[in-house]
Amino acid sequence: MVSRLNRLRLVLVAGVLAALSGEVAHSFTAQLPIDGFDFFGPLRIVEVVGGGTTVVYDVPDDQIAVITDVFFTPVSDAATDPQRVSLRNNDDAPGGILGPGLVAGPFFVDPQAGFSKALTSGLTFTEGREIVVSSSAPPAEPLMVNLVGYLVCRGSCD
Repeated sequence: MVSRLNRLRLVLVAGVLAALSGEVAHSFTAQLPIDGFDFFGPLRIVEVVGGGTTVVYDVPDDQIAVITDVFFTPVSDAATDPQRVSLRNNDDAPGGILGPGLVAGPFFVDPQAGFSKALTSGLTFTEGREIVVSSSAPPAEPLMVNLVGYLVCRGSCD
């Protein structure tokens, strides 16, 4: 029991020290360096979408977007039915198990509690691609989309 308490104290102290330091530590930077890629910075996309498909982000040239966490929250109290939400890219090519352009989903969003998911390895969107949200929500029941991740550069970010 004492060792668990000491481990908890150590984690808390490390967290406080990290928060007070001038450096921003990102757990995902442990995946880098990978030859030919450089960490560019964190990425956060927040958008309110209605039904249908909505482009929420265009990946810049020579960069790759990696989405590590997704949060979907109904904006309207009028929402009563679960909504299906998928993440897609602008790839219209048929094939693959998920269908054309489908990257992840469908996620079922509870109208009262919303939905969140940590994507440990991340969803990758390459340069020139669009990150597209496809939602079954009626226009009267908009959905707040919050995508969190990071950008890496192909080559150097200089």
